[in-house]
Amino acid sequence: MTPEERLTQIENLLKALTENQVHFEASAEARQLKADEETAELRGLQKGVVVAIGKLAEYQRETDAKLNILIQAQTETEHKLQRWIEHTGNEPQGAQ
Repeated sequence: MTPEERLTQIENLLKALTENQVHFEASAEARQLKADEETAELRGLQKGVVVAIGKLAEYQRETDAKLNILIQAQTETEHKLQRWIEHTGNEPQGAQ
């Protein structure tokens, strides 16, 4: 192989490597842009989930408060019924 052929071969190899590197960098940049977009989308979804969980916790507190009121009312009713039974000595019809 002559020195000129050798030089041509090296030049062709360098040209091919350069083209390959440009293609690789463009591909890597495209993947990074897609990953960035997906990350931004996930962050948006995460914020929505956090808001939803906050609302759920608030609704749960409201439900717990209402349930506690109902429990208290039921307990008071049971106490009143027990006092009535003790006072009259009779159980209401159907309570047996």
